[in-house]
Amino acid sequence: HIGAVVHNSRLSAAEQASLSGMCSREDEPLHIAGNLCQLCSLGLLCSSLRRCPGARSALGLSVNSQILLAAALTARSSCCCCHGWPADAAAVAASAVELLTVMLVWMVALQVISQQRAIAAASGPLLLKQFASALLAVPSAGLAALACREFTPAELLRSFGVYLESVALLPQLFLYSAQTDDSEAAASSSRLLSVLRPRYLLALLAYRACHGAHSLMELRRLSGGSPHSAPIGIALPDSLEAAAGCLQTLLLLDFCRVYYRADRRVRAAAAASHRSCA
Repeated sequence: HIGAVVHNSRLSAAEQASLSGMCSREDEPLHIAGNLCQLCSLGLLCSSLRRCPGARSALGLSVNSQILLAAALTARSSCCCCHGWPADAAAVAASAVELLTVMLVWMVALQVISQQRAIAAASGPLLLKQFASALLAVPSAGLAALACREFTPAELLRSFGVYLESVALLPQLFLYSAQTDDSEAAASSSRLLSVLRPRYLLALLAYRACHGAHSLMELRRLSGGSPHSAPIGIALPDSLEAAAGCLQTLLLLDFCRVYYRADRRVRAAAAASHRSCA
């Protein structure tokens, strides 16, 4: 039983906090580096949107995807507020990074919404095919309620944030897969490249690499593979969260493929236009 395991005197404080649903604030380089990479990626995206506020580049981003990501990061970070203020300098720094990340992700979401509304007011309604957010939010909430370490508000928020973040990229992928003809695909590719830069994707890939390595280390520790910890056992929530991380990584790699195809499409169109002018 989880309660018996948590009170086992052989477990460290970090292990007890992890098993009881608390957000672990231990100074782990991979976890901190991953959070910093995510903060960097959001800063780059916010800078790209502010650099061209009057352009139609905001149409290259899915509003639903940005809102889902903002909700996921807010839920994942707010669970730590249920356990009081951080006690040491490392925990304060981690809390500051999480707070900045939540502020930036909501800033990006609101900026995309305002720019798309301004474009719609100037040129008519936007005929963008959007993925229904409820199809992702409701199953994530149900899975968080059914498979969580402890049925507490903090654990429910954390699990919901993890599961929702793993599928938050789906509306963005749907926005480009829904383009049916060449003109729509070319316009969509141009908007994508105008707002997303390669360094943004590199920051996202670094974020997923750091958090993926951190998850593998956690699973190794829980299974008793680490010589510094006793075997605890990999529970169903740990396995599901690891699977959610793998799904998020696969979706990000697919998005990199979409970005590469968009770049090739735009380059081919530019080359064809150059040949016709010559």
